[in-house]
Amino acid sequence: MQRPPAKGEVTKELWVGYISVPDVTATVQKVMALGGRTLLAPRQIPDRGQVALLADPEGAIFSVFQSSSGDPSDYRPELGEWCWAQLFADNVTKATSFYESVIGYQVKSTAGETAYLARGDMVRASVSRSGDANYKPSWLGFINVTDMAATVAKVQALGGAVLVEPQRNPDGTEYAVIADPVGAPVGLLKPTLSPVGKK
Repeated sequence: MQRPPAKGEVTKELWVGYISVPDVTATVQKVMALGGRTLLAPRQIPDRGQVALLADPEGAIFSVFQSSSGDPSDYRPELGEWCWAQLFADNVTKATSFYESVIGYQVKSTAGETAYLARGDMVRASVSRSGDANYKPSWLGFINVTDMAATVAKVQALGGAVLVEPQRNPDGTEYAVIADPVGAPVGLLKPTLSPVGKK
């Protein structure tokens, strides 16, 4: 969607992830009470549900959504689907505490300066410091790919840019960060687990 900037506002393109909640209005109230902001007040989308656009206390933008048809069952994301969410924060402890209070995430064991947010038996996202003083706190979504090198080459051929060259984690997972032709950053992830169909 296109949002006209406010007077004097400097904008940049970005993808915004949606977090499922049981009550959008109540969640917005919690966000405001804990120092966050409402960028788009709760509104109804016909045949879809209710949505609101928010920012956490450090300014990272996210949306909350209450589906009118209910959530689908959990499944391992298929190729080409969004498969992970990473929050880059200035203060990992404060950020995890905020989402724990607002969404009901459980904070799982940390690895270095990274914390993991879980709901039920599934880890949903991670939170870590960006390591770049010029990088504003933000969420980054990752898409499941099978061939990292081929995908990155296609990104460049189609007018995108590579922000973080492909790298490999100790567990074998490969990742990279690219920008699409309008500048919106997107993460690419090749997990060690093979994707399976929806349950």
